[in-house]
Amino acid sequence: MPSPSPSPSPSPSAPRRPPRPRRPSPPARRLEQAAFDHARHATADYLRRHPALRPAQRHQVVQWFQATLRFDDLHLVTLAYAVAYLDRFLSATTDVPPEVLVAASAACLMLAVKQEESCVMTASMCAERAVLAFGWHVAPSAAQVLAKESELLQLFQWRTHICTSYHFLEMYAAVAGAAIAPSAAALLEQSFLHYELAACAPALVAAAVLAADGTVAVDAAVTGYDLAALAECMGVLRGQRATESGRPACHRISFKIRGGVQKRTAGMR
Repeated sequence: MPSPSPSPSPSPSAPRRPPRPRRPSPPARRLEQAAFDHARHATADYLRRHPALRPAQRHQVVQWFQATLRFDDLHLVTLAYAVAYLDRFLSATTDVPPEVLVAASAACLMLAVKQEESCVMTASMCAERAVLAFGWHVAPSAAQVLAKESELLQLFQWRTHICTSYHFLEMYAAVAGAAIAPSAAALLEQSFLHYELAACAPALVAAAVLAADGTVAVDAAVTGYDLAALAECMGVLRGQRATESGRPACHRISFKIRGGVQKRTAGMR
């Protein structure tokens, strides 16, 4: 039986298939995605398009996020997602009344928990907690929370896994060979309360947090921001720190951070 003839080798002139591009490392992917998503973050002074809303109402919603996530012992990154979703929603809409703001906030919270937590928060849970925080006259039903979540997903074009200031803080600390310091995490938690920082790039806020905290030194070549570019944001953060330093420790907010867990102070609930 004749042996099969060997297959002909390709001629030197035959075109070769181009090599598959190398998959970038996770930090590089995050930075590339952040550059693409920057336009999808909050716009400056977006509440001007919402006559029925004031910065104090946004502040109240963020405080509710903090209290709810603290009660459930969730991660700081979840708070970062929830606030980012809230600011993106208000930047892309107009004339939102207070009751719609509460429904959207509950949907933002439910969506944020789904990103990196191992647990879930149902629409019923969000609706019940909204009643406790805002009152039954403006709190949404579970069906309204689900409907608003669907609206948010369409509005965000299903791009929910975005780079937040927490992710940049984590990356900057990793470049310096350190974990996020509890003091830096606390400063980042408080930064979410400031409406004037909502339109700042997440990378800038993270760099300002590290510069204002001073526990981890990160070169400007890594962050892309020198001290002059960070001055205004640092001023807001340092003003917040001066205010917080005069309050009892039991009122300070503390979340889990990856690489370590901050212990909650007695009396926080």
